[in-house]
Amino acid sequence: MRQGITGRSKYVDIKGGGIVKTNAKKVAFISDVHGNSAGLEAVLQDIEHYQVDELISLGDMFIGVDPRGVITLLREWIAEHHVHFTGIKGNAESYLLTPHREQLPEYGLDWAEPVANIVDWCESRLTKEELAWIRSWPLISRWQNACLVHDSPLDRIQVETASNPLLRPEHREWFFHGPGIAHDLSAVAQEPFFAYMEENDYAYLFCGHSHQPFVYEKAGRVICSTGSAGASLDGNWRPAWVLLDTSLGGAESISIHRVEYDLTKIYRLIDENPDYPSLMERPGMAQAFKKWYTTGYYWAVFIPGMLPDFELGFEVEDIE
Repeated sequence: MRQGITGRSKYVDIKGGGIVKTNAKKVAFISDVHGNSAGLEAVLQDIEHYQVDELISLGDMFIGVDPRGVITLLREWIAEHHVHFTGIKGNAESYLLTPHREQLPEYGLDWAEPVANIVDWCESRLTKEELAWIRSWPLISRWQNACLVHDSPLDRIQVETASNPLLRPEHREWFFHGPGIAHDLSAVAQEPFFAYMEENDYAYLFCGHSHQPFVYEKAGRVICSTGSAGASLDGNWRPAWVLLDTSLGGAESISIHRVEYDLTKIYRLIDENPDYPSLMERPGMAQAFKKWYTTGYYWAVFIPGMLPDFELGFEVEDIE
């Protein structure tokens, strides 16, 4: 395998990993848009240059300031470009589709009610037909010789096998929020994921959840995180997406792409939605969100005293 940086993309040539058996020659992967329609728009415009045959979303698309804009943009783009689409639910979609959310505070989860308020707000901006479309997405799927999942297949096993006599089955996702696959795992920590892939005959594992794009490789098997197409958390504000290209005469490549966009568009969405519950939690939230999108560092970094052990290392001026 060769890794390097060419322009704005990281390329990985896969040796012996097996060709994804699909008619699609070029496949784009996105994840973790989190209601940032401005970021998604830029990502989809970038994807257009590569003439992909298929678009795969790995979840956490709609919970954010503009769920209506995200779902409208996504569906119109799919129809206009005649690409096949596959959707995977993330934890945010699971929260969005959870019934009886009013019962969550009874479990004593401090964060359940605030998150439920966010989910209620987003749900009210989507139609029943749109929610039914999202509900049709699986939580994990085999796609040719690839595993598609938002967090990780081991997280999915934990959620499905978790048992609590006081817990309604439909509320499991709220209690077992999986860590996913981190960008900085040691070879030893990566091993359980590669063992799962070997056991289930997967050449690839594509995931999101960490909001940080990366590639791990071992013995021809590849784990790839798509990063975030709207809410980066790796100190790089540019939305990310991944291209799997099998059109290279027998060779295969995975490339990680970063895209610049007009940040005033997401600033405007924040200003136009002051009732978005996260923005009402405490003073300064709108500024914190804007600084998150500007820097690629989570909003809590910009609320005094919230993350006292974290040092950003530079100043970020307030944003109009």
